Amino acid sequence: MDKKKFYTALEKISNELESSRFKENAVAVLTHFLNTGQTIPDVSEKVYSEIEALIPKVEQKTGKFSFIDLFAGIGGFRLALSKHGGISVFSSEWEKMLKTPIS
Repeated sequence: MDKKKFYTALEKISNELESSRFKENAVAVLTHFLNTGQTIPDVSEKVYSEIEALIPKVEQKTGKFSFIDLFAGIGGFRLALSKHGGISVFSSEWEKMLKTPIS
């Protein structure tokens, strides 16, 4: 995602939330909207429309279920879950040598 566009969108959200109970949560409100499309009433539809024009929404993959792959290793567990209709939403592995096959 283009950082400049993200910060422009964040500024628009922050301005809308200035007198709101979500004043300190502008980043969370923006990322929640970008990830799920869900809105909060404290931000006008006009601002959401401007953000959508600025940052197109990413098409989300759908499956029977979603999962995170912690301690991913070489990805065997992920492959098994994917074969059964799962969608991986996050993978994590500390070992540099093990990251290569799954990235």
